[in-house]
Amino acid sequence: MFPKLSSASLSPRPMDPTIVQVAVRRLRPYDIDEVLGSICWQMDNTADLVNLACASRRFTDACMRVLWASPVFDGSPLVGMAHLFPPDLSQRLREGAASPSTSSDRRRADLSCQQDRNLRLPPKAFERFDYYARFVRALHLWHHNSESVIAWVLTQSRPGTWLFPGLVDLHLGASGDVLKTVPLYFTPTLRIVRLNHWDNHGLWELEPTEELRQSLLSVCALPALEKLDLADTLYTGVEHDPQLIEGFKKLAHWLYDLRAQSFLTLPAVFAELARNTRLHTVYLNLTDGKTYHEQLHNIISSLRDHFAALRTLGLVCTAENAVRVMQETHRAWWSVDLQIDSAVETGQLHEITTSLFARSRDLRSFALASPTHLLEFSDVSPALRLSTALQPLQALHRLRSFELDITFGAGQMLGDQELVRFFRCWPDLRSFVVRCDSDHEDGALVADEEADAAVTLLSLAAAARYCRKLESLTLPFVSTSLPDRADIPGPPATHEFELHLLRSHVHNHTALGAFVRCLWRNAQVTCAGCIHYGRTTFRV
Repeated sequence: MFPKLSSASLSPRPMDPTIVQVAVRRLRPYDIDEVLGSICWQMDNTADLVNLACASRRFTDACMRVLWASPVFDGSPLVGMAHLFPPDLSQRLREGAASPSTSSDRRRADLSCQQDRNLRLPPKAFERFDYYARFVRALHLWHHNSESVIAWVLTQSRPGTWLFPGLVDLHLGASGDVLKTVPLYFTPTLRIVRLNHWDNHGLWELEPTEELRQSLLSVCALPALEKLDLADTLYTGVEHDPQLIEGFKKLAHWLYDLRAQSFLTLPAVFAELARNTRLHTVYLNLTDGKTYHEQLHNIISSLRDHFAALRTLGLVCTAENAVRVMQETHRAWWSVDLQIDSAVETGQLHEITTSLFARSRDLRSFALASPTHLLEFSDVSPALRLSTALQPLQALHRLRSFELDITFGAGQMLGDQELVRFFRCWPDLRSFVVRCDSDHEDGALVADEEADAAVTLLSLAAAARYCRKLESLTLPFVSTSLPDRADIPGPPATHEFELHLLRSHVHNHTALGAFVRCLWRNAQVTCAGCIHYGRTTFRV
């Protein structure tokens, strides 16, 4: 039934060498783009990536995609990339971006600027610029006035072509005077926008201008936007604009993360926020109290009954309102950020932490800041100390970030034993920050503060022992006398670490560095508050 096979037909046939070579070549991991890209993203040494990019054209694009994903340009990306154009055009672009130093220089710069704004580049001049710009995913733009001419020239040279076509994350700082060209960076692919504004008067509230209005409208029109942060400035002057209200209603309906001190408590916008089932982070300003904003009791009831996915809450409010929100919303929070614009009593702080203890056992991050002094007035006697006010947080064992920024004296500072108890309760802690005088943290200590300092280097040893993932530690009123070597845990952590000792007399920098190195091998130490040395930063 079956054909009879000869012995010759059963013997293996030699495989064609070209087939063997193709098979071997196809098995090489770096021939698969996804695998090669994953390998490059795991390389954290820039020099290694550059060497790999130069080794073969096969690796160049994958390495450039990592190297140029978030380039560092000191706040002026287009000025830094001007050299990618032909030399004569590059020089003209840089001259247009130069900052004049004298009045005659300014007059010449104004004339040169007008001439440079009329400059147009041929398409071929963009070859090198386009190659690198297509890899850029995140930018920090701070010195926008230094490169506004370049942005204008490049955009007008190719209308309809974006400067950075794959941009995803933009952190933008701009004054009200230079907002006209800001929309040139608003690529449709943007998913994250952080917009920091300031004006020439140093005010927190911007003057309403057409440039400001158009910039905000451009933000509202971004089709892929997921996160928007406008929380550092007030935009009260344009809150009544109908187009902006509609734009923020649209954002409030589908963003995941929305932070702003204006617009969000307008009734029409807030109603959309409450219905957003994807919103996990919101930052609200409850201090305006204007009649056209939503009332506080309505905000509290909506936070309690709606906002289905909300886990992170930021508030600008009084201490009394912060207590009300924490107590009456009856929600479990993962992150709480409170910017208090009134005096804070230790009793009020204790009510806030008690509310978190009762309902937010999975809290990951807690931050409270106030420009005022911490008051010890309380209904109980003796008045609550800071350590007692914070004690309920010890039960929140998943806490990763703690920040307290409020003015208080050395007598209120947590001592070694109290800090040890906190560190022992927070094994996943990444950042622990206590600032006692945010306006004058570099100021020198007075004699009684030095004598009353309750924190020693034993607290640092405890942080290293119990919080093995700690990356940043900031403490005030620290005495740097060296403890017994037996108190040093081992072995030292090897990850990058930052230590800030504020309002502390530090004279023994060398000995302090050696002690810190026994705890964290790759640490940067900053000391501030000593009348003899001022602010000092060094690596161990």
